[in-house]
Amino acid sequence: MREGSDDSHPFSLKAARDLVQSIPPPLHNELQFEIDMFQSRLELLALRSRSPGSFPEVDRQRICENVYEFLRDDLIYFLQKSLARGGTLSDKMAERGQLRRALLNALREFRADTIFSVRDDHSRLSIPEKWYQHLSQTVLLNEEKIIHYLDIYRHQIYSLLNNVSLDHSDFRSIIRRMARDPGGEGHERMTFEEMYRAEMILRDEIQFTLLREYSRGRRLDYLIGKEYIVKITDEFIHILHQEFESQLQHSLSEQKRIVANLAAEKTNLDSELKAASHQQSRLLQSKLPADDARIRFHVWYQPLMALGGDFYRIFPIDEHRYGLFLLDIAGHGLGAAMYMNTVANAFEDMRKYLGRAGRFMRHFNAALYGRLGDNFLTAFYGIINLRKKRIEYASAGHTRSLLFSLAIGKARVRFLKPNGKVLGIFKKVEYPDTEVPLREDSRLIAFTDGISETFNARSELFSEKRLVETCRRGRSMSQEDLARQVEKDLLSFSGALRPEDDRTMLQADIFLRNSR
Repeated sequence: MREGSDDSHPFSLKAARDLVQSIPPPLHNELQFEIDMFQSRLELLALRSRSPGSFPEVDRQRICENVYEFLRDDLIYFLQKSLARGGTLSDKMAERGQLRRALLNALREFRADTIFSVRDDHSRLSIPEKWYQHLSQTVLLNEEKIIHYLDIYRHQIYSLLNNVSLDHSDFRSIIRRMARDPGGEGHERMTFEEMYRAEMILRDEIQFTLLREYSRGRRLDYLIGKEYIVKITDEFIHILHQEFESQLQHSLSEQKRIVANLAAEKTNLDSELKAASHQQSRLLQSKLPADDARIRFHVWYQPLMALGGDFYRIFPIDEHRYGLFLLDIAGHGLGAAMYMNTVANAFEDMRKYLGRAGRFMRHFNAALYGRLGDNFLTAFYGIINLRKKRIEYASAGHTRSLLFSLAIGKARVRFLKPNGKVLGIFKKVEYPDTEVPLREDSRLIAFTDGISETFNARSELFSEKRLVETCRRGRSMSQEDLARQVEKDLLSFSGALRPEDDRTMLQADIFLRNSR
């Protein structure tokens, strides 16, 4: 047997023919297509054994040109059919300006006739039509994506030619154009998955159509053409991976840069917040009056952040009177804390009015008016007069303060209600002096709404009512233990939810039995 002949191959054509002849006629007819493909592959192997490493140049050029011409003509048919309002593209879609221009430009590019009759037979389905039908099952085929997919197909066809310009066969540029971020109106970014899937479906549609076209008499042309279609697809997928890997690396680098910048900004912000917190801590009172057996004070202060919006002062006015001042800046966090210096300075300027609660509140409001932007404050100022056994107070829209009896067997509570408008909004406001007599040992509690307006997971409020119950049960507790109990009850109520506002509670225990 002569080397290089068809019969020299281990799986020779002669053996294949003998095998085919042995198949019963009914089964032979049923397997005709598979038999043809089997024989074609044997012919391809025989051809390769004679020309190791490649196909004869004449065969390659002829087959690629034939496949190119077939696919080009099929695409022209699709373009004409779509513009004739009879194809996969809806009438409305094909009439749109951008898409219609793209279809017409593609026809001119192939030097095809752009004048055609709507009466032409459009019953045959082209490769792009079948491709778009498959894509439309998972992708919304808007105008922009139809044009993108058309560009992919054009580049696929041009890649079959040797003498085509780079502009018509450069996969890298088209992938970059389709994958870039939206740069203008109407541009839609395509994902890696969309392009990959589209390319694989297109490859299968081309192969299947070529198989039907070359199934008889040109089986070898089909097999060789198929290999070049697969080669083009592999090149597209390879470049697709490269481009998206490059984009991912760029995105990761950009994210690292952004994270580094944010980390630096956070460090600077933390440093500034720490300095601001230190500065604000100097505005809060650290030492309370503690040398008078007739009265005892305690403060529980829990800011939401390093900077808070609650302000308090407890101080002696004279030998028999003490002032208890609590202020809550509307809002919380940095927005509220930015006004703390203004509040502290205004308070110091108003010290000469501290002997009368209503007068102090009136002058304090005037000092703050126009200095808080659109913000406002609520405040409670109580003067505890141990000689006259009474509390004089003014409340500017603040939460009700609580006055409990510490006498054994008496659990009643009195509410010190607001008697004036909030601070900083109205230019002139009058605040009356409201007096409450003290008949027995008592505990005065002033607090901010960060306590009563604590929420739980069911969006329920802790409420003033729950606070009153906690304080009533804790009348026999020390001030420190009561503060810890309030904090414990708030935590039990809110669970893992983070507080939403600053919390402050001032306590003054008044012992009339020790009064001189």
